[in-house]
Amino acid sequence: SIAGLLLFLFLPAGGISGLTLPPVFAAASGFTVTDSLGRTVAFDQAPQRIVIAGRASSILADTVYLFPGISNRVVALSRTDQGLGSFLSLLDPHYSDKMHMGVEVSLETVASARPDVILLKSYLAEKLGKPLESLGLKVLYFDMETMEQFPRDLRTLGQLFQNDKRAEYIIDFFRRRTDRITRATAGIAK
Repeated sequence: SIAGLLLFLFLPAGGISGLTLPPVFAAASGFTVTDSLGRTVAFDQAPQRIVIAGRASSILADTVYLFPGISNRVVALSRTDQGLGSFLSLLDPHYSDKMHMGVEVSLETVASARPDVILLKSYLAEKLGKPLESLGLKVLYFDMETMEQFPRDLRTLGQLFQNDKRAEYIIDFFRRRTDRITRATAGIAK
């Protein structure tokens, strides 16, 4: 995934031992976030219990883990293995303590994690999201499928995590890398 590539690129050359992350930004009180479906969701404070659920959750998890300190707030996530194992366990010393769900997850399983917010891919809105919303749970939807959607969705995460600066840093980093690749491959025939 795009986020997995970015996560790999952000890791120090010597691996992750000794990696220190800046503290999570202080949570604002009372704010709203607009998701990929154009829905505005209100929060009293930054969510402390985050669930990443459903198919293609690896894209969301990879992106969430680009925000320093947020992994401490992830309490449950669906399988993020894309055939080679999940490298999130290398980044998160508490990875094994989290609730691990399958990609086909039940309403009850997600709700049992007592989430402050549930992050889902947009195409899961009808099948999983709306039933979760009917329980009074807060759900945010993300696309993260195209070069146009990725920056928009990163900004949404930046708002949710009260760390807009980190979102803009990641977007700029990605843009600079993409521009470099585009320039290097400009003369290659299609």
